[in-house]
Amino acid sequence: FRPGAPVCIVGEDAALATYIGPAEEGMHRLRHVETERQVEVEASGFFLVPTTEPGQGDWAFVIGMEGEQARLNGRQGICGARLGEAYVVQFVHGDDVESVKIPVEHLT
Repeated sequence: FRPGAPVCIVGEDAALATYIGPAEEGMHRLRHVETERQVEVEASGFFLVPTTEPGQGDWAFVIGMEGEQARLNGRQGICGARLGEAYVVQFVHGDDVESVKIPVEHLT
């Protein structure tokens, strides 16, 4: 799984989440999309959600970013203008809106 990939937690705590990365003892760290609460789940407790490449005006998740922009992995934003092989993606943080140019291969 790539960091930020959308997944579905199954079972009693079923929810849409994003993959953060491996945890200790075979567990995996996930972040709930709605609450942003982090949880650790066994591999059998979630599955990858199928997605398609987003277009302008679509909501998308950021996946597989590295360095300073890795903080955006798993965050959901809306795709604005396409600039070559990237979109300007807007992220809402309370009353603040952050616009970041994200390459298409890092959006799902």
